[in-house]
Amino acid sequence: MFRNSDGRCVMLDWLLIILSLAGLFMIVDTCALERSAGDGNIFGRAIKQALCCLALFVVYQLCSGRFRKLEHLKALKKWTPVFLFAACAVLLAVVFFGAEVNGAVRWMRFAGQSIQPSEIFKPLYALGVAWYVTEQKNCLPTLNYLVLMLLFGIFAAVGISNMSTGIQYGFVLIIGLWIGGMENKYLIMLGVAGVILGAAVVLCGDEFRQMRIAAWLDPVAYASQEGNQVVISLASISSAGLIGCGYGNGLAKYIIPEPCNDYIFTTIAEEFGCIGCIVVAALYGMLFYTAGRIISESRNRYCRILCFCCMGFILFQALLNISVTLNMLPSTGVCLPFISYGVSSLTGCYALVFLMQLASMSRDEAPKALKIHFKKRNGSPELRRSMSAADMYKRNVRNGR
Repeated sequence: MFRNSDGRCVMLDWLLIILSLAGLFMIVDTCALERSAGDGNIFGRAIKQALCCLALFVVYQLCSGRFRKLEHLKALKKWTPVFLFAACAVLLAVVFFGAEVNGAVRWMRFAGQSIQPSEIFKPLYALGVAWYVTEQKNCLPTLNYLVLMLLFGIFAAVGISNMSTGIQYGFVLIIGLWIGGMENKYLIMLGVAGVILGAAVVLCGDEFRQMRIAAWLDPVAYASQEGNQVVISLASISSAGLIGCGYGNGLAKYIIPEPCNDYIFTTIAEEFGCIGCIVVAALYGMLFYTAGRIISESRNRYCRILCFCCMGFILFQALLNISVTLNMLPSTGVCLPFISYGVSSLTGCYALVFLMQLASMSRDEAPKALKIHFKKRNGSPELRRSMSAADMYKRNVRNGR
């Protein structure tokens, strides 16, 4: 059943549960390296991920049960410029004061924990894109330009500190503007500007980014350096066959550094084979189908664009992760949504699904009035009239159309 009697999208809830359980299932498996090393807390990461999933799911259920009306979404929309300003400030702080891990500056230390703001702020960015597309003609020009500059500022700040996540932000921005009706020439200009920014970050940035691109082009030549993960991943996937070697029997997780993060799809492919890969792809495909139905059934333009942006973040991130695992793209450090280990990524993904659920339940009680223009023939003056969709339907039925 797609919806219940309250208008809630039940399919989203089930997909959230299945993907989260699949992630816990695989994180427990990748703890094998810690078990072999004799670590005292051998399931530390799995327990942390399980507690985070439980807490986030409880919050998700409470919020989606409490906030389900269009007024709640309008309140979020009202405060979106403030949220964007705060997010831009935090992301700029990451660029200058962030903690560096494995050559990338993505994290900030808070209460002894490392958080990745670029993952947590994805829902706010989706709200911002939807706000700009739907409100650019209904607000003051100054506020309109401010929100647009904040969107570009967030994209630039994320791209400088974390190029892979910046690509996701740029993708959602361009797709949102395209759906909103921006002319193709401006979209092409934005795309070219994004490519130039990315090239500048790679060429003028740290050496590790250039090394990753070189390892992508020739992983065997860099097998002892950055190409090590790619070579192991491709060898493990190619030997998996149809059903794989079985749960817990894979070897790649003992060799690849941090197997529960970027390359967790390698373990899935090695232990469950082609069937396991198809199941994972089918789950994300079901998420795409569910979001598509929400978009098609919604009568509110803001809800449709918001749902599309949230879906774009999750599915594009999954596509990037799987492409890196298969060496179709350079190693980017992007995790698999809901499945890879990471509190920041999991929090952002749950918030994106909550916004999709909110957009699904926030339905207009009556269609908005449509401006219909009529012209009388024989050169008579133009007659303009407003007619609601309900009135149009009654008129067409009465006329037998």
